[in-house]
Amino acid sequence: MKSVRCLVVPLFITVLLGSSHVMAQSFIMRDIAGDRPRIGVRFMRPAVDGVDLSAMSGAFDLSFTLPLSPSTAILASLPFSTIAAEGWDRESGIGNIFLGLQAHIGSSDIRTSAFTVGLFIPTAGENKWDANIIGMFSNYHEFQKYIPHTLTAYVNQSVRFNTLEGAIFGIEAGANILIPTEDQEYRDTDMFARYGLTGGVSTSGFAFLFELTGLVWLSGDFVDFGDRFYHSLAFGAQYTGIPLRPGIFYMLYLKDVLSDDVDGVLGFKLEFVVP
Repeated sequence: MKSVRCLVVPLFITVLLGSSHVMAQSFIMRDIAGDRPRIGVRFMRPAVDGVDLSAMSGAFDLSFTLPLSPSTAILASLPFSTIAAEGWDRESGIGNIFLGLQAHIGSSDIRTSAFTVGLFIPTAGENKWDANIIGMFSNYHEFQKYIPHTLTAYVNQSVRFNTLEGAIFGIEAGANILIPTEDQEYRDTDMFARYGLTGGVSTSGFAFLFELTGLVWLSGDFVDFGDRFYHSLAFGAQYTGIPLRPGIFYMLYLKDVLSDDVDGVLGFKLEFVVP
């Protein structure tokens, strides 16, 4: 674990070097659609303390981006989680499917701004407890994908800067409203705010990035105000050419309630951009 954390500093140094222009890339934060259709798959495997998970235990996310015009695109994603470990039966299940619309707002040669609105449809299975838990452990920033009987309204504003010299910088902010679809005494409608910061460089056809993401529980009662916040740090690299864009990243949870159980999350992604 300590050796992995030690990679952060040299990676940040690498992030400050290099040059080349690149379209917006991300690992956890919301992607900004380009002018070409895109299909992507992402796999995130958590290292859970005390559990010997199989190599393919974790969360998969199959995503689709279909531009309708130079400034608008339809977004969709299908989450899927699976878990297998010594002494456990394998369990798999889909999560809550996402359907959304993204519009570019006030973009320029070096700045891209996009507003996204959508819904997570309640398709996660209530009898897939272990699969849903491993999905949340894999990516708690998007835990709403793995809560059964929940419709989630989603909004997000993203801004990315990609300079001709190769520097990358971006911020985003948004909200999730989780609405129970069944009458449950112990559940109310909940609201969460999300935010993220990314930075890096592009050079020789690759983007080297870090992402600091946050989640804050706006509803509910907490004794300590700080308990409302959850943060994670991801860093990695992705090829930026077409048609195939492979990438690899590693994510660390920065809150004890998560990092005590999850040492880290290894992620892979692959995108196919229609030439």
